[in-house]
Amino acid sequence: MREKILSLKLKNPARRETLLALALPFALVLVLTMAVLSVFDFELGFNRITFLTALMLIPVFAVCRFTEKHKVIGGLLVTGGLALSGRLLSGLLIDGWYETYTPFQEWLLTAGSEIDSAISYEKALWFGCVVFFGTTVYYFAKVLYRTSFLMLLSLLPCVLYAKVMNDIDNLYLILIATLNVAVFLSVRAGKREKSAVYGRWAMAAAAGVYIFVLFLAASAIPKEKEARYYDRFEDLFLGGNTHTEVDDDFSTLGSVSGDADFFGRGVNRRLYYLYGEAFVYLKRQNFDYYDFRRDRWVADKETESTKLLPAQWEQEHRSLSFSKLQSAIRKGEQYEPGFAKRYGLEGLLEGETVSDPIRTLQISAENFGAVYYLVPTRIVSVQSSDEAPFYATLCGTFRREEGMHPKDHRMELAFYDDVTAAPEWIRRGGGNLDMETALAMLSDLYGILDKHQDEDAQTAADWYREHLAAAQYGRECAENTAQISDALRELALELTKDLTYDWEKASALQEFFQGREFSYDITYRAEDDSPEYFVFESQTGTCSDYASAYTLMARSIGLSVRYAEGFVPEFTGREKEYYVKESTSHAYPEVFLPCMGWTVFEPTSARVIPHDTAADGSLSAFLSRLKVDVGLMGTVLLAGAAVAVTVLLIRILLPLLLELWFRLRICFLAPGSCLTQIYKRTVRKLSAKKIPGASYLTPRELAQYLLNEGTDIRTMTEPLQAYLYGGISPTKEEKNAAIHLYFDTFSVFGGRIRHNRKK
Repeated sequence: MREKILSLKLKNPARRETLLALALPFALVLVLTMAVLSVFDFELGFNRITFLTALMLIPVFAVCRFTEKHKVIGGLLVTGGLALSGRLLSGLLIDGWYETYTPFQEWLLTAGSEIDSAISYEKALWFGCVVFFGTTVYYFAKVLYRTSFLMLLSLLPCVLYAKVMNDIDNLYLILIATLNVAVFLSVRAGKREKSAVYGRWAMAAAAGVYIFVLFLAASAIPKEKEARYYDRFEDLFLGGNTHTEVDDDFSTLGSVSGDADFFGRGVNRRLYYLYGEAFVYLKRQNFDYYDFRRDRWVADKETESTKLLPAQWEQEHRSLSFSKLQSAIRKGEQYEPGFAKRYGLEGLLEGETVSDPIRTLQISAENFGAVYYLVPTRIVSVQSSDEAPFYATLCGTFRREEGMHPKDHRMELAFYDDVTAAPEWIRRGGGNLDMETALAMLSDLYGILDKHQDEDAQTAADWYREHLAAAQYGRECAENTAQISDALRELALELTKDLTYDWEKASALQEFFQGREFSYDITYRAEDDSPEYFVFESQTGTCSDYASAYTLMARSIGLSVRYAEGFVPEFTGREKEYYVKESTSHAYPEVFLPCMGWTVFEPTSARVIPHDTAADGSLSAFLSRLKVDVGLMGTVLLAGAAVAVTVLLIRILLPLLLELWFRLRICFLAPGSCLTQIYKRTVRKLSAKKIPGASYLTPRELAQYLLNEGTDIRTMTEPLQAYLYGGISPTKEEKNAAIHLYFDTFSVFGGRIRHNRKK
């Protein structure tokens, strides 16, 4: 008797570990590590690092396998190994982990900026990836299989790609997807019981389609340099730490100011990382004249094009501090008693010198290059990381001579911080002068100090020059100031009618806009963009509305004021660390105060009123209230629909095609093979229908079982029984009868059994 019946038993062998079971996770770890490293321009070389990675993974997997079998001893071993790994990881950084954490983080999130210790950072990243991917992939693939966790791990290279915007070879994407599918099939095969063989070909076909679609998407669709929806994703879920290309209006300088739309975009793309001792407003450009017809600010070409060398700027502005001016006034009083009293500055003679030290701030560009430098109002000097020439303008902004900064550009600023010094200076009466009196005082002070050949004479001269320039700026804006409406002028006069000094008037205007009547709404769009409508009607707007109205009202009462656009840094939560993002764009006024210099004021109301969509019952309004990006949601839904349709087609068409192929194939087989294949497929279909014991029945037992259920297949099973147990080959007539019986018994769609078909 031929024992062919043994080949029909659909039992799986007992589960045992094979080389393939370890090879697949090993390959996945290797590919994930190399995908991450491919984002960075490694100096170690691709072939060398691939070999070292594979070599390093062997002991990592050995430790993981030992831990799986010996949990107590293995746990202690892993704990010690992780501690040793952490020590080695920190040792790979030249200056130690804690001292280099910040620059290492910058290097990691900016695709490896060119720094001296980059080679050490590469080693640290490689070592960390091998240990991290090795342990996690082994655990979730071999110990506790979790498809979702492996998928999250597989997304890490793509996350780094989106952050630093370096390209990942399509081959890595294909290998990662293929290996994930292979690990899934391997684990599924290991857990499958002997009778549970259904879905094997369907799973293989689905995996093939998945890999094909991934390859098609990766190879046919070009990668964009701007992550279209990644910024919104980080804005909603990750705090907005994005590193993508930014618009031209952030990289260049315009002749007109940005409007409410410009400041209302709120995109969370990170532009700069800041490290320093003080929080300051950082400007990129000043605007001088208001275009009343179009309600926008225009930059004066002569002011913007006037070039001062950085060394000249530093020489003229280093002495513009409260402490140095106070020292000069005290010496003037010594040389000529009664000098301070003549100008009402007796308060500066008493007590200690007002503290007004120079602060420093380091700024690093993150995937962003521009023609301008970010500088505070009382800037003293700028040090640039590159040697490209740059210059300063009359209004205190700094520009690159030609082209834009490189995207890893760094600068170090030195400036006077008047946050604490200005209130003390005012309290002592240092600001209690008008412009005319201040010019006279500084002129007299210079004459006294120069007569005695005192070195502080230069301080008086620099302050006098600064006041002359501010007065000249006010005269140049006089024609534009004359166009300010009577309504704004009368309101400004009413608010400051009982005040004497410029700092009092500037503060009063600021308090007016900070009152309860005004609110800040980044989404609000007024029907009239004029300052008059903002002040007297809507009293709601963006920072550009506040800064414009303040500047015009302050100019109408004789103050020298500049309209500035720049950024307000965002605190990171770590000491001395700030970010500048596109969403932190800000417009604000700079007011020149006698004996105090250019000073930032903040009229924008702190009372934020979100856009009210409660009255709008549309779906878009509802999604807006939920802070849902409609464009992103539409893309996700479209992609989900495409996947659903694809899966549905596979689910419907694949069984049909396989069934048709089987029916075509059995027609060309030998009679014995034909009956055997028909019997196998019948048993498989019955097993899929969860008919108990179908895989353990002989052909005759199966026929009797189906006969009881109303289906007669004896014309097939009798010749097959004789063929399997008696070695008697079936005839062609019996083959044709079996084929017709199979066609008549089972439906083409899904293999459904047609009952009550007794012969």
